[in-house]
Amino acid sequence: MGEAEQLPRLRSSVFNQSIKTLVVQVLKQATQPLSANEITEQAVSLDNQPQSNQEPIEVTAKHLKAARNALNFLINDGVVNKIGSKRGEVKYLWAANQQNLE
Repeated sequence: MGEAEQLPRLRSSVFNQSIKTLVVQVLKQATQPLSANEITEQAVSLDNQPQSNQEPIEVTAKHLKAARNALNFLINDGVVNKIGSKRGEVKYLWAANQQNLE
């Protein structure tokens, strides 16, 4: 496989790693549980720091899917707690922050 053929896969991998890093940053700063949409919006805004006259990036389905995937990995690793079970009521919280709330 040539270098040019690997580029889309590489971009996708870099995007998924960066969104995971941003999700972790948002959750560590959170003082209360956040929904996946709130986490994604904050992560995208962190990634989109104003530089010159750039338009702000809008949250897309791709961002939401990547953030949810990152959240699932973090839940499986035991560093994020999922609170609630019904759609629309699910919130996420960094495990260390939950101990501070109790």
